[in-house]
Amino acid sequence: MRRFLLLSVFVLSTGLTAMADGVRFFQGSWGQLLSEAKRQNKPIFVDVYTTWCGPCKLMTSQAFPNPRVASRMNEHFVNYKLDAEKGDGQSIAKRYGVQGYPTSLFLTPDGKLLHRAIGYNGIDKFLAEAQKAISDAKEARTMAIWNAEYDRGERSAKFLRGMLLKQTEYDRATADVLDDYVKILPKADTLAADEIKFLSDVLSTTYTKAYLLLARQTTSVAGQAAKQPLLPGLTKALSRAEQFDFQDAVASQDEVQLEQLIKHINARQQAQNPALAKTPVEQKAILEREADDVRLRFYRASRLPAHYIALAKKIAETRLMTRTATELARADSLAYLQSQRIDSGVATQSTDSTATTTPQADRSAVSRLTALQLCDLARNLTEQSADKKDLAQALRWSERAVQLHNHPSTVLVHARLLNRAGRRTEAQRQLRDAISRQQPDHDSVPMLQAELNKL
Repeated sequence: MRRFLLLSVFVLSTGLTAMADGVRFFQGSWGQLLSEAKRQNKPIFVDVYTTWCGPCKLMTSQAFPNPRVASRMNEHFVNYKLDAEKGDGQSIAKRYGVQGYPTSLFLTPDGKLLHRAIGYNGIDKFLAEAQKAISDAKEARTMAIWNAEYDRGERSAKFLRGMLLKQTEYDRATADVLDDYVKILPKADTLAADEIKFLSDVLSTTYTKAYLLLARQTTSVAGQAAKQPLLPGLTKALSRAEQFDFQDAVASQDEVQLEQLIKHINARQQAQNPALAKTPVEQKAILEREADDVRLRFYRASRLPAHYIALAKKIAETRLMTRTATELARADSLAYLQSQRIDSGVATQSTDSTATTTPQADRSAVSRLTALQLCDLARNLTEQSADKKDLAQALRWSERAVQLHNHPSTVLVHARLLNRAGRRTEAQRQLRDAISRQQPDHDSVPMLQAELNKL
C-alpha cells in the first residue's frame, strides 16, 4: 500500500501517466511540456493521433506497453500524446505539417523538429526511428557549439563549409550561412565543379542567393561534358529547396509565403533558361501557368477547397478547354520536333529514318498532357465539392480529356464521374469499349474490368 501511494505521488508530482508499466506520457499543456523537457534536458516524443485511426490504436496497444519500447522512450524522451483533431492539437499538428496518422514527432526541448516518422510498422521499426532521434538530439547539442562560433563572427571558408554540412546532417542549412558562403566564392559566372557539388549537397531553401546562383549553373553544366554528371544533383537540389519551402508554407497556411516562393521559382526558371520564350507576353504566360500549378498544390495540401475550386475552374476553362484541335496539333508537332532534336543531339530536325518508328504517344505529347491535366482537375474538383453543377462541369472536362487522349487512365476517370452523375449505362459502355481496345494481357485490363464489375 505504501509503495502504491509513493508511486501515485511520483506520477502526480511529475505530470506523467504510465501505461501499465509501459511508456510514461506527460500530462499537461504544450507549454508545460516544453518546460518539463527543458527541466529534464531531454528531447520530446509526440504521438500525434486521431481517435478514428486504426494504426494509431495498434501502436498504442502494441508498442507503448512493450518493455523494450518503454525502457528506451522513458530513458531518453519526455513523451506526449496529441489528438490532432482536438483543442490545441489542431494548430500544433498544422504547425509541424502533420498530414498522416500516426505521426511520431521527435523534438528538441524547445520544440524544434529533430526527426519525423509517419505510420506504424511494428515495434522494431518504431525503435529504429526513436534511435535516429536520439542520435539527432546528440548532434543538436554539438550544433550549439557551431552556432556559438558563428555568432562570434567566424566566417572562414573552411568553417562555413563545415557548418553547412553539420546543419544539413542535423536538419537544414540556413539561408544566412548559405549567403555568407556565397559572399566568399569567386565572382564568376560559372562555378568550379566542386563548388557546384557542394552547394547541391547543402541547398535547402529558396531564400538564399545560393539558390539562383546554382540555377544559373544549369546551362554551363549541361553544355560541358566534364560537368554533366553534376546535373541530376543540381536539379534535385533546386527541387528539394522548393519542396522544403512549400511544406513550410503549407504547415503555416501562409499564402504570402506561398507567393514569395512562386516568385523565387519564376526567377529560377528564368535563370535556368534566359530564352524562356520568344516574347515577354509568352514568358509571362509560361510563368503564370507554373505559378497556378503551385497554387493548386498548396490549396489542396492546405485543405482550402473554395480556393482550389475557383482556381481549378479558371485553369480548366480559360487555359485547357479553350485549346482548339488545330492549336493542339501544332503544339504536338513542335514538341515532337524539339524532342527529336534533343534525342539526336543536333539543332535541326532529325532526318533519320528511325524517326518514323517513334511511338504515336510521342507525337501527341501536348494533347496527352492537356488530357491528363483535365482529368486530374475533374477528379479533384469532385473530391472538393458535392455541388451537382461542379460535377457537371467536371464531366465536361473528363469528356474532353477522353477525346484528346483515349486512354485507360482518362476513360477510368470519366466513367467514375458518369456513374456518380447517375449515368451508369454510359459508364459501363465507356469501360467495355476501353477493354475491347486493349490486348487481353495489357496491364490496364484488370483495372478496367474491376471498375466495370463495381457498376
